[in-house]
Amino acid sequence: MESLDNLLEKTLKKLRLEKPAREWKAVHLWEKIVGGKIARFSKAVRAENKILYVSVSSSSWCSELDFQKPKILKKIAEEIGENIITDIRFFSSVLE
Repeated sequence: MESLDNLLEKTLKKLRLEKPAREWKAVHLWEKIVGGKIARFSKAVRAENKILYVSVSSSSWCSELDFQKPKILKKIAEEIGENIITDIRFFSSVLE
C-alpha cells in the first residue's frame, strides 16, 4: 500500500502544484527557519514565483533582515530544497 505522503506528492506533481506547494512550505516554516526572536518581528505572508514576501514590524528590521538575506536563503534551501525560493522581499507593515 502506498503511503499518504507519496500519494500526495504524486497528486501535486500531476496537477502541477508541486512547486507552489514547496514555495508555501517556506511561509509555514518561517519561524523554524529564522528562529523565535526574528519571528516576533516578522511574518512570511506569501510565496510566489520563487519569491518569499515577509512583513516586518519596522524599517530597521527590514534593513537587518535584508543584510541577513543570504543566510536566510541558505536555511530555506536546506529546509525545503534548492532553487525553490531564490529571493526574499521584506516590507514594513503592522504585524497581526
